[in-house]
Amino acid sequence: MTDDKNLREIEQHREAIDALDKQIVALLNERQTHALAIRALKPSMHMGLFDAKREEQIVDALLAENQGPLYSDNLREIYAVILKVSKEVPA
Repeated sequence: MTDDKNLREIEQHREAIDALDKQIVALLNERQTHALAIRALKPSMHMGLFDAKREEQIVDALLAENQGPLYSDNLREIYAVILKVSKEVPA
């Protein structure tokens, strides 16, 4: 009986993760839409496309909000990839 209960619980967690993953994809695409809009505006402001200080501010703000269970190093690594890919997406 415990195995059946555990299997049901695993499935519930997987369903929750699947739903969250869909939300994450939607949010990442929304984030990228804003990043592309900023990228389009920067040349008229004589701003470079890459701003290391801004990226540091983004990560620092997120780390300040982190309540776990992810470690700060985990979030830093995740956002390093998000920011890298964000710069690579064609306008």
